[in-house]
Amino acid sequence: MNTPLAISAVSDFNFTESGVFRFDSREFHHLQQNLTALKVCELILQIRDRIKNKIGNHGFYSFLNGVPYADFKIEEMNHLTPENFMMEIHRFPCSIKITGLQLVSPEIRSLTQFVFEKFGFAMTCNLYLTPAGEKNCFTYHIDPHKVFILQIWGQKLWHFPLDQQTHRHIFSPEVITAEEHQNHSKTFDLLIEKGQGIAISKGILHKAIQTGTGPSIHLSFAGLQPDVYDFFKFAGIDTKSFDLKTLHNLRNDCHLSSERIYQYIHELNLKYNDVYLEEALKRFLEFRAEEALFITKFGRNYKTP
Repeated sequence: MNTPLAISAVSDFNFTESGVFRFDSREFHHLQQNLTALKVCELILQIRDRIKNKIGNHGFYSFLNGVPYADFKIEEMNHLTPENFMMEIHRFPCSIKITGLQLVSPEIRSLTQFVFEKFGFAMTCNLYLTPAGEKNCFTYHIDPHKVFILQIWGQKLWHFPLDQQTHRHIFSPEVITAEEHQNHSKTFDLLIEKGQGIAISKGILHKAIQTGTGPSIHLSFAGLQPDVYDFFKFAGIDTKSFDLKTLHNLRNDCHLSSERIYQYIHELNLKYNDVYLEEALKRFLEFRAEEALFITKFGRNYKTP
């Protein structure tokens, strides 16, 4: 079985100082070749039927420019078929998000399973469908995990706001969607077209806008790889006094060894018992390994209701 070439981006996901980098369709060559627009349409309809019959851990969500759109429910897709799909989605009044594609697609499953077996962390896949005409999904927001985007159909313009003083990408270790983060005078923009991909590091503020006359369909892979920041929170280490550069390093450092933890403890002049840290790290790694196995098998965290 051919291994998807995206693995190199997963295993060596080291960022430049700017925090964002782009790669071409070679990185997702396997998926790009096998996941045609027609096959993705069939996956959407398959998940539609699974949700209606309460099979598997999938979610169906509708949004209009950052706000949930309650008037569009999954029943609105009952009349869709693979033959009329691309024509009918032009009439959608909002964007839709469908979760758990790795549970039904053999191509996506091969990627997520390989990531888990090779690197020990879970990867999930969501689909975003956006009609033409300013019916976008989210406003500016931050994801607490690594994101890999593959554009299946149409195109999207990705905006990354830049800090006015430093001209670097705006970063936060936690999820933010506050109103004060929605207006920015300077952005770094990338137009992603069919067959192309983009990778976004943890904590980078961004949003995607549908462009062109047709709809956009893209896959979003979440790499749920634990980092030093996650461990500090688990161990009860207060991070509120850390500067932004330190928080960025903690959020994007996934080398969870005793040596690396002690290095940060020393550099930050923190006082913690060695025995406690060793036990906390052991339990943290055990917990995240169990969580990754559950997500890989069932598509969601076992704590999720």
